[in-house]
Amino acid sequence: MIEQDGAGLRGDGAGTTASGMSGLHWHGLSRRRFIRGLALLPTAVGGSFVLGACSEPQRRWRDGRALLALSVAQAQTLEAVARAALPAGGGFPDVDEAQVVRRFDEELSFVSESIRGDLQAALGVLEYVPSLYGHFGRFSALGGDAQRAVLDALCGSRVELLRAIGSNVRILVQFFYFAHPATWAATGYDGPFGHLPERLSEQRRWYAERTGASA
Repeated sequence: MIEQDGAGLRGDGAGTTASGMSGLHWHGLSRRRFIRGLALLPTAVGGSFVLGACSEPQRRWRDGRALLALSVAQAQTLEAVARAALPAGGGFPDVDEAQVVRRFDEELSFVSESIRGDLQAALGVLEYVPSLYGHFGRFSALGGDAQRAVLDALCGSRVELLRAIGSNVRILVQFFYFAHPATWAATGYDGPFGHLPERLSEQRRWYAERTGASA
């Protein structure tokens, strides 16, 4: 069961974090089919990436804190997806204020290694797939209109694997964005019942300490 704790989501029971990540089914694809499909995509996009990260992750994001699950390159791709998928202006906070990359990295730190690897690989595909749609550049380097066009094309693709990648990553960034208190005023949400103060789970405290949030 997912429970709201003010700044995000926490699981019940023994402090296990519950998130949309653990429920991903890649639109009916088995994990074996998903990984097999990912292995074929480098040829389609020019053979320019390796599943997961292309090198050892650089462990510090622009907020000065460590990244525990994502490399900087993966975080940049995720940030670009978030900017393409989320509202801008009109009282809505930006991606940095809502800490979308930080929350994604946090939750990815607690899921199984197989789920973590699938999502890291999906971000690799997203970064280099624009060439399939006539855009000569990495996803994170495209302009906003081009990023939105590529993401929409992925989510509507007739290729099941591409559709699963685009849809699942977009759903996750939306999930973390709208769970952040900074978005609540714009959506008309008053916050937790009784306006209880933020209460972090053990896992979230552990992540904060490991990444230097209290420094």
